[in-house]
Amino acid sequence: INAHLKRGGKVLAFVYAAGCVGEIGINPERVQDITGIETEVREKQCPARITYVENTAKEGKYLPVGGSFGSGVHLGPVFIPQAGQVLAKQEGEDTPAVVVKDFGDHTVCYSSIPGLSAELLRGLAECAGIPIINASWTDATYVGDNLFAVHTGAGGKRVFRVPKKYQAGNATELFTGKKYPIRDGEFTMCLEPVSTVLFRLSE
Repeated sequence: INAHLKRGGKVLAFVYAAGCVGEIGINPERVQDITGIETEVREKQCPARITYVENTAKEGKYLPVGGSFGSGVHLGPVFIPQAGQVLAKQEGEDTPAVVVKDFGDHTVCYSSIPGLSAELLRGLAECAGIPIINASWTDATYVGDNLFAVHTGAGGKRVFRVPKKYQAGNATELFTGKKYPIRDGEFTMCLEPVSTVLFRLSE
């Protein structure tokens, strides 16, 4: 991780007890070694639920301030982050739960509970340079290498943004065979309500 991932502007995300179990068993110090984020160990179990707070981090720009995330299942021990910009706190507490820290050559996001919300994942993906093919929050979007599918309930106009290598290619909707030219990395389509589309991208 240190040699190959913590470099080149990469964005890394770790959750809960990342790296806690090593060759000699459980070692809480490994969480800090793996993530690079200093943590404080809380042995007492607490609910795995967080509340998003105001922040200025670009990784957190989609987070709903005051919104909650997590299963609420009691977990312990808990590793409380002691460094980085705070994106969320333990629900009902003033204790940091999710932080992001810029190390210069890489960025780390650490969450003290398992899982990351869709809003946080989108912010992290954008900062990592991963294209958000479909910006709609209400659609189900599945993305492969040169294929992606979208299922929508409401329908309507969508602007799909594709990876750089397809920015001047074509998108073929496989159920109908219709081709959509991609210009400047995107193309537009009007989706029917309660419908599914499947696209193959070509350069």
